[in-house]
Amino acid sequence: MRVFLTGAAGFIGSAIVSEHIDAGHEVLGLARSEASAQALARSGAKVQRGSLENLHTLRKPASSVDAVIHTAFEHDFSQFAVHCENDRTVIEALSSVLVP
Repeated sequence: MRVFLTGAAGFIGSAIVSEHIDAGHEVLGLARSEASAQALARSGAKVQRGSLENLHTLRKPASSVDAVIHTAFEHDFSQFAVHCENDRTVIEALSSVLVP
């Protein structure tokens, strides 16, 4: 199974990457930085460079996999409502290519 994972280099995402790779799945992880991309590559995941702000870098890989797991979230709680709204936009973008 091919899985696209946002937040793949984060605390939760990195555990999900390991579990899926150990189970024989192919993981395509979203990486915002070069350091995150290198960490994902070392773990055996394929890397999709991009960000949550660029919805194209989310839609394209999400449309080419069997499953999507979204764990990325901006943890600046001083702007929690804004980040929740941004998260809603990301979820809508991801789901727009999953629904036939």
